Amino acid sequence: MLAPNMPDLQAKYDLYNNVLLGLLIVAGAIAIAITVFSVLSSRKSAQLMKAKDRELALALKDKDVQIERIKQEKDEQIEQTKRTALMEAEKSAILASRRATEIEKENLELKQQLANRRITEKQHKILVDILSKKTGRIIIETMGDPESGLFAEDIVKTFIDSGWELRGRLLPQGVVWTGLILYKSPDPDAATVMQALKCAGMPFSVGGETRANATIMVGGKPPQF
Repeated sequence: MLAPNMPDLQAKYDLYNNVLLGLLIVAGAIAIAITVFSVLSSRKSAQLMKAKDRELALALKDKDVQIERIKQEKDEQIEQTKRTALMEAEKSAILASRRATEIEKENLELKQQLANRRITEKQHKILVDILSKKTGRIIIETMGDPESGLFAEDIVKTFIDSGWELRGRLLPQGVVWTGLILYKSPDPDAATVMQALKCAGMPFSVGGETRANATIMVGGKPPQF
C-alpha cells in the first residue's frame, strides 16, 4: 500500500527541501543585505560624524579668531583711550604751566609797579665806575614824599661814592613832578651823568628847562612805573 505513494512522498520531500533551501538562501541574502547595509550605515554615520567634527572644529576656530580679534580691538581701544588721556593731560599741563608763567610774570610786574624805586647793586657799581672817572658837581632836587626821598638817598650815595660834590634842595609841596629828570645844561657834567644813567639802565627823562649846572630832579613815582 505504501509503495505506490513513495514517489509522491519523495517529490514532496524534495519540494520541501527545495523550499527550505530557497528560504535559507533568501534568509542568507537578507542577512548579507542587512550586514552590508549596517556596514554602509556605519561608514556613513562615521563620515557624517567626521564631517560634523570638522564643521564644529572650523566653527570653534572661527569663534576663537573672532574672540581674539575682539580682544585686540578692545586692547587697541584701551591703548587709544590711554594715549588720548595722556595727550589731554600733557596739553592741560602745558596750558597750566604757561598760565603759571603768565601769572608769575604779572605778579612780578605788579610787584615792580608797587615797589619803591631803588638803585640796585649792579646799577650802583656801573654808575660809580663811570662817574668816578670824571668827577664834578651835581644839584639834586627831590619831592617831599617818602618814596622819592628814599630813591634820592640812593642817588646821593652813588654820587658821594663816586667822589662828586653835591648840592640839593627839597621842592615845596605845591610843586608836583614825576619820574627821574635830568635837566638840559651846558655844563659838561650833565653829559657825564646822562651817559652813566644810560649805561646803568635807569629810566629818566630830559627836562625842557635849561639849568646852568648839572641838575637831577627826583620826582614822584610815575603811576605806571
